[in-house]
This record gives sequence, structure tokens and C-alpha cells, in this order.
Amino acid sequence: MTVAYSKPTPQKVLSAKQIKAVLALAEGMTQADAAKFAGTSPQTVTAWMQDPVFHCRLEDEIYSRSMDDLAFHKHLRRKALRVFS
Repeated sequence: MTVAYSKPTPQKVLSAKQIKAVLALAEGMTQADAAKFAGTSPQTVTAWMQDPVFHCRLEDEIYSRSMDDLAFHKHLRRKALRVFS
């Protein structure tokens, strides 16, 4: 018996500016300050906030800063289970 697996979908990679904005926002900067830090406009950061990949990365960054390692890995495991179910 053979099992056919589907190919995983490629995950969108954030640009360097998007990652800088994520880090700035996770540090508590406003969207305007994060935009200045990342070298883009506040409107662009606002648009990025609507992107699920960007938002997910921001959420993970915030969680990683507010939890100890064990709690953060538990959060990631629950998140992975939601994806697979």
C-alpha cells in the first residue's frame, strides 16, 4: 500500500524591512516608529499588519519575549497542531 503525500506549500518569507518592523513592534514601538526604523511608510506597516504571515511572525516574536522557553515551545506546538488539524 502506498501513501500519496501532497507537497508542502512554500512558506512566504518576510523581507528584511518586514522583519525590522516586526522586531520594532515587538519592542513596543508604534507603527509610525516601526516604519521609520524599518525605512518604510506607516501605511506600508499598516498594510503588512493585515498579512497573516507578518501578523503570525509578530505574534510569535511577542510571545517569545514574554514567555520562558518551555511555555513558548508549548505555544508553538499548539500552533502546529492547529495547522495540521
